[in-house]
Amino acid sequence: MRVTGYTFISTSKQQLMEELAVAMQHREVSYPNGPIAAEIEAFDFVYTRTDVRYSAPEGLHDDCVCALALAVHAAGRRSRWVPL
Repeated sequence: MRVTGYTFISTSKQQLMEELAVAMQHREVSYPNGPIAAEIEAFDFVYTRTDVRYSAPEGLHDDCVCALALAVHAAGRRSRWVPL
């Protein structure tokens, strides 16, 4: 199995979330009902003085959203866009 690491820092997470948002807007990614859909529904963005921050509301998780974003990112690296 070929595995590539990804360093999660504030800026790299924001880039992942923006990439996922674009893929979702273009209907290039889909996901099943359940935990992923629930997290995406709860996921939010906040405008700061310098940028936009994407995150789960306090007390909730964003693990599934991050996993989906990583999958979209990896698919985009293999080719232009690979429908999931």
